[in-house]
Amino acid sequence: MPKIKLTLSVVKSAEKKKKDYELRDTDVPGFLVKVTPAGKKIFMVAYKASNGVRRKPVLGRFGELTVEQARDLAKDWLAEVRHGKDPSVTRNTMRQSPTMQEFFDRFMAEHSEAHNKPSTIKGNRGLWRVHIHPALGDKKLVDITRADINDLMTKGAKAPTNANRVLCLLRKMFNKAEDWELRPDGTNPCRRVQKYRENGSTRFIKDGELKALYGYLNRADAQGLEHPFVTLAIRLQFEFAARMSEIINLEWSWIDFSDRRVVWPDSKTGNISKPVSAEAMILLENAPRAKNSPYVCPSIFDPMKPMSKHTYALSPLALSYASIAHTDGPRGLRG
Repeated sequence: MPKIKLTLSVVKSAEKKKKDYELRDTDVPGFLVKVTPAGKKIFMVAYKASNGVRRKPVLGRFGELTVEQARDLAKDWLAEVRHGKDPSVTRNTMRQSPTMQEFFDRFMAEHSEAHNKPSTIKGNRGLWRVHIHPALGDKKLVDITRADINDLMTKGAKAPTNANRVLCLLRKMFNKAEDWELRPDGTNPCRRVQKYRENGSTRFIKDGELKALYGYLNRADAQGLEHPFVTLAIRLQFEFAARMSEIINLEWSWIDFSDRRVVWPDSKTGNISKPVSAEAMILLENAPRAKNSPYVCPSIFDPMKPMSKHTYALSPLALSYASIAHTDGPRGLRG
């Protein structure tokens, strides 16, 4: 196997033969150019990995790389080998790494759809489609850096709550990527990326406002100003100190009238159980029921479905008192 200092003139003048042959560089042991019967000249580097495996990966073609560029690549490659690394394995891992879109599809199929509520699954897909895919969807999973995540958060600065949800989703995705050995342990690019501060406001309902609210509820029921399912839902939300989602999805089967308890098996905060107060018992015992509907507060237009958030939140009653609702505590009109 001829050894010669590889230069531009040497490589350029190398003639094709009936079989492949190699010219090896005398300056950098392992650096070589292979000449094919078609006349192609391919730079390569030969080495033995720490596990004893001999490798000869391609660096690039002559014309795409100059001789000096190829020699520098060979030096870098061999330097990694001396430190016990195998650049061929790293490069193959990079090539085989899924794109972010491919990984998201797997994450949803194997994790989110198996462990999350339908509303969370829908939310994840929305965050991906609108905010994450346009910026990261075509990139390789292993190529994503903390700078990419910070850039995405910067773009979402005007909607901090939404940006924080994007960050939470990505952090979970990269944790799973490490669990599935698609990225090295400890390389989650979301680490040390700061969430935005969410400046929510909390205002407690005053006694006069609560009195006005119940006064209107009574008039609405007496005069038919609101649909009875809507007024029932609002009364129950206050009585149970519950979230809107817990009330509109409440099923009759979850209520134990004998023990006076109600259990939400799939609440936003996990499985919860609450006692049924005397007032709540009266509300439930006298509540209108839609035939065959499993829901205490069913949809007005399709009783086999729960009341929609839009029906509840956009009812004239809810809108009238939204401004006085306690937005983050136990007694208010909140989701």
